[in-house]
Amino acid sequence: MTFHKKHPILLAIGALVLGGLLVILVAFFSAISSRNLSVSSPSSYDAITSSTGYSRALDIDFGSSEGLADAEESVDYDDAGSSDVSAEDQKIIKTGTVYVTVDDANEAADGLDAIAETYGGYVLTKSLTSDDDGSTSGYVTFRVSEEHFETAMLEAKALASGQTYEYISAEDVTEDYLDLEARLRNAEAQEERYLAILGQATTIDDILAVERYLVSTREDIEVLQGQLNYLDSRTDFSMITVYVSEDSQIVLDVPGFRPGETFAEAVNALIHIVQGFINFAIYLVVVVGPFVLIAWIIVKIVRARRDRHNGLKRKR
Repeated sequence: MTFHKKHPILLAIGALVLGGLLVILVAFFSAISSRNLSVSSPSSYDAITSSTGYSRALDIDFGSSEGLADAEESVDYDDAGSSDVSAEDQKIIKTGTVYVTVDDANEAADGLDAIAETYGGYVLTKSLTSDDDGSTSGYVTFRVSEEHFETAMLEAKALASGQTYEYISAEDVTEDYLDLEARLRNAEAQEERYLAILGQATTIDDILAVERYLVSTREDIEVLQGQLNYLDSRTDFSMITVYVSEDSQIVLDVPGFRPGETFAEAVNALIHIVQGFINFAIYLVVVVGPFVLIAWIIVKIVRARRDRHNGLKRKR
């Protein structure tokens, strides 16, 4: 009897083991083949590397997103914390607050409008309200160019006719500004590198992969530019808020002397009094009259009986 007839189970197990080894070998050689293809695909980028000098950033495998991530991480950010900053290059946000007592709040508010316009600024908000005592109070917030900040503060205080109070704050944002500038320069350089890589892409997958990173980088550029514009606006134009209030006034409400109206009011009062007496008499007659009549009749009857009784006693 042959072997396969004596041991059919062992034969089946051996066949399965050989088949499994064959599958593993096929998968292994396939992986090696695909790896070689992916590594050799970006050979055309040597020209970019030599022409741009970004050898580290452009040594990228288009077949994987990790390559593009390496390009992003390869950017060396500039040192933004430079301590050698001249006074002209410093970025200072100045804010002023003034409290003044004035004779006319509306006139003072118009004066603040003129100050803002004179020094290249504009009014942000204005609010004036009339109080119960007849005075007016409120505030005006405006901005002026940074070089005229101190002058505008002095002129705002000059509008006061009484007490004044001021508060000035300054915030140095130079370091933040320089950091944003450095990040913006590197983001723009990164955008150029992605554009160079995009020009060498040959497949749709490669183009889409680079464009995703390019869109993200451009969004970062817009955000950084917006932050720089905001700081420029805050430092180039200083903000001043002036609170104005009038002295409390005592207003005497003295009515005019009108004898004609007084006589008419007196006659009207007399008529009301007479009408009141007449109305009272009517109510008295209607309501109390019947009871008075009944009481009078009873008194008459009682007297008549008493007189009759007295007459009888005399006859006896």
